[in-house]
Amino acid sequence: MGILTWTRRWRTTTSATCREGGPRARGWLRRAGWRVWLISAVATTALLVLVLVVAATYRPTWYAPATIDFDRLRDDKAALAALQDEISAALNTGREIRLRINAAQINRWLAARGEFWPAAAAPLANLDQPQVLLRDGQFCIGATGSAGDWHAIVALTGAVTVQDDRVLVELLAAHVGAVPIPTASLGRRLAGLVGTHGHVQQTGDGRTLTLPNEWVWPNGKRRCRLREVSIGDGVVEVLLEPVHAP
Repeated sequence: MGILTWTRRWRTTTSATCREGGPRARGWLRRAGWRVWLISAVATTALLVLVLVVAATYRPTWYAPATIDFDRLRDDKAALAALQDEISAALNTGREIRLRINAAQINRWLAARGEFWPAAAAPLANLDQPQVLLRDGQFCIGATGSAGDWHAIVALTGAVTVQDDRVLVELLAAHVGAVPIPTASLGRRLAGLVGTHGHVQQTGDGRTLTLPNEWVWPNGKRRCRLREVSIGDGVVEVLLEPVHAP
């Protein structure tokens, strides 16, 4: 009987304590829950920001912009002058010309552009150290973008289609580091940069830039147009033809 009496008293005391402390306990649990939720949200946000920063500062393995090779600078200047002379000789005599240029030569010209045209040495729209990659019918242009002390690699992948009266540049993908960005917004910026050259238009979705396929070659003021653009592995072939007056 002693044991049964003690058990009943213990149950009565415990129940009373739970009823008296229950609301306070539940309130504490709710406050603790909010604290845990807030700490978790802050930690998750900080982690996401860290991941985005790391992804945005990612450097693609292919991006290795050329520097000025002074040992080859004279040859690079001669190659550019020879290319200009070939184009002039063909167009001024009414002939088409097929050009084949490898990406390595293009990138050396880009690196030494200030040696050829001093005004071109300055960064364009906060973009510097350009590099061109050519492969599988597509081009990829990479550059180092700057905003204050922050630097990131901006890359644009696209393809070129030539029609009789226009040239279509399809913007396939764009990235800042490893973070994809909308090609439409980048397309609008590009259209603004090259808009002084001619009438550049965007399609409704902003993924394609359209340029008129008629150019004026400065040496001789000859009108010309692109007939073909073919991008291979590390090389681009261009067929340029004169536009004869009707």
